[in-house]
Amino acid sequence: MFIESKIKRVDGSRVTMADGATYHFAPDPEGRHVAFVTVPEHIERFLSITEGYRIAPGTVQAAPAIGAKPAQATPAAITEPSEPTEPTEPTQPTDQPLNREALEALYLKATGKKPHPAAKDETLLTAIKAARQG
Repeated sequence: MFIESKIKRVDGSRVTMADGATYHFAPDPEGRHVAFVTVPEHIERFLSITEGYRIAPGTVQAAPAIGAKPAQATPAAITEPSEPTEPTEPTQPTDQPLNREALEALYLKATGKKPHPAAKDETLLTAIKAARQG
């Protein structure tokens, strides 16, 4: 399934999932930034971030016939995870594939105001979740 990133950068965006898989949301001919995602957990994660991702319009594919091989992502769309390394202390939750710029954009959309420059990522995430719940 093609997932569209609502956050557009000149060369697209690369998102690394908790399991190490990396997706490149690259511009398509229509100007959308899309990546082909086949892992159900990754699809679920991207679509749970409604401010940042959605199913790319006009790209929903029919289910493959029984016994048919699934379509493969292009090399630009997904990179296989590298060998596991020792975990390091993350600066943001590992299940949250957002950089600071994206996190601030989500905060602005959820609360209607810009975050304080000294606010920690965890504080912004907490505020975003609180705004969504109430």
